[in-house]
Amino acid sequence: MLAGLACMASFLPVAAQTGGGTALFVESVGGSIGSGAGLGLGLVLAQANDCTTDDIACYIESAGIAVAISTAGAALGAHLAGRIADTRPSGIGSILGAVSGAVAGIGVSHLLSDELDLTHSEIALAFSYAISQGFVAALGSRLGAWLRG
Repeated sequence: MLAGLACMASFLPVAAQTGGGTALFVESVGGSIGSGAGLGLGLVLAQANDCTTDDIACYIESAGIAVAISTAGAALGAHLAGRIADTRPSGIGSILGAVSGAVAGIGVSHLLSDELDLTHSEIALAFSYAISQGFVAALGSRLGAWLRG
């Protein structure tokens, strides 16, 4: 994740401070990378639970682990990308946005797979979750930065 953020930062124009749409974009990319990395790690750890077919609590626990780690990754990724690009990100805003983004990501994945029946690919659903969560984490960070002044 850090290598991806460092690579992304090398393409940014050198400026005293990045703001506006560029700040939202940079933090969205960082949040999405962090969410995707966290989701991948969470899913690997969740598979270690070895749930039986009748144990719904085990499946809920496994999903909770993946969502919690992706939420931490999204908040960290958005904040770190903002720090690298000097967007003055909001840490609290990133955290609150990542939590809200987890709900949004689950909703988007449900919409794409069950409601619209567009895809049942686990990879496509993971990407839609990560992008949604990263974007909402960045929105939270930008809102927090705006409120801070």
